[in-house]
Amino acid sequence: MAAFIFAGSVTAAYGETSQYLCISDVAVGLAFEKETQSWHPQTFKAGHKYIFRKINDEERKEFEALNLKWKWMFVEFGAAYPLVRCIDESANYGYMGCGNLSISLKTLRFQLYRAGMFVEPEAEEAKGDNPVLEIGKCTPL
Repeated sequence: MAAFIFAGSVTAAYGETSQYLCISDVAVGLAFEKETQSWHPQTFKAGHKYIFRKINDEERKEFEALNLKWKWMFVEFGAAYPLVRCIDESANYGYMGCGNLSISLKTLRFQLYRAGMFVEPEAEEAKGDNPVLEIGKCTPL
């Protein structure tokens, strides 16, 4: 797959910016406690950084060849692959619902749900892949 290059035209007008830096303010979910062999509510470290951006021309050609209509992607800072890809171009007043990501380009807020591996307890408990909900804000780049 093509390298993810953070490039594109950027303007300050709502709906015209092609990339955003998104940082989580709060992260909460469930964690497995080995001693009691049970799940409990947990506050996780916030401050995770993501880039939400339009796909570039090279990626668009690659996706179209696979008959995929993605137009945006949500990438964890420093990661090689996106966590979420979006089809919608914010026709709903700047709001996009992309699977486990909800984002508003009008309010510049996002929420990301990471399902974890609760349904696969052996994998979950060994790796700490917890169900987590993150909320935060985005800034146009």
